[in-house]
Amino acid sequence: MESPTPKQQLIGSCFAMVTMTIWAGWNVVSRLGVTHALTAYDITFLRFATAGLIALPIAWTYRRALLAAPLGLMLVMIGGAGALYVLVASQGFSYAPASHGVMIPGTMPLWVALLSWLLFKEQFSRIRLVGYTIIAVSVFFRIVQHWSASADYLHADMFFISSGILWACYTVANRKAALPPLAAMAIVSLGSALLYCIPYAATHTAEIANYPLGQSVIQMVYQGVLTSLVGLLFYNRAIVLIGASRASSFAASIPLLATLMGIPLLGEIPVAADWVFIIMLSIGVLCASGIRRIAWKKA
Repeated sequence: MESPTPKQQLIGSCFAMVTMTIWAGWNVVSRLGVTHALTAYDITFLRFATAGLIALPIAWTYRRALLAAPLGLMLVMIGGAGALYVLVASQGFSYAPASHGVMIPGTMPLWVALLSWLLFKEQFSRIRLVGYTIIAVSVFFRIVQHWSASADYLHADMFFISSGILWACYTVANRKAALPPLAAMAIVSLGSALLYCIPYAATHTAEIANYPLGQSVIQMVYQGVLTSLVGLLFYNRAIVLIGASRASSFAASIPLLATLMGIPLLGEIPVAADWVFIIMLSIGVLCASGIRRIAWKKA
């Protein structure tokens, strides 16, 4: 793309930063839910019952593109970013603080790169390979640390790593399907509502009726509206204004933002080892975005 103007840089950066703040807050809101009367299954239901309704008119608008997309790819997308992904990630938050969930966005670039290399023989620049290495080494030592220190934290690590792999599958499937962003969001949300929410509602009517109102509203608004729709729209706007590489580099802020949010909102204060891991993961994600190749001026 052409070099963005200073105004585009500012506005695009703001859109990207707001998106990352929303996505970082998802860690905190999910942790809040599973520690206050809701289960991972409840949170998943509330998210996609809301997002599914919002997605209905969007899916209708993009019906031709969705009908033309391969069914197998759409099922992978629904599982990778839909109900299965949220269910697995939310289970992780029932075992560990919100700051531990930074392993999800922190490992996503590594799994996407691995799948892209295996399936598409994609090649990567040296700085990206450095980033992937930093991520892998950081995760390895994190698991070693939790292996002997806490079974709960180790369980959480496995859930968070699995979530990162699921999202990577969604990313690669979406790349192959080449759907418009809103169409991709619609099929994930509507597909999850049909495949998960309807059966869940049919078998858990009594539990749903007894959901705490305050927590339910928080989860519906944040998970179903902000994370599923607003975050995606803002991120796509950032891509238009400053480009995909520049926009994706802001993902390096998610680990730190999620951790900082958890301190006042959840009272979860990371220990020294957590801060080291978060900093290393952020550096790895930044390098994996190809930051050295990003220039505000024309090459």
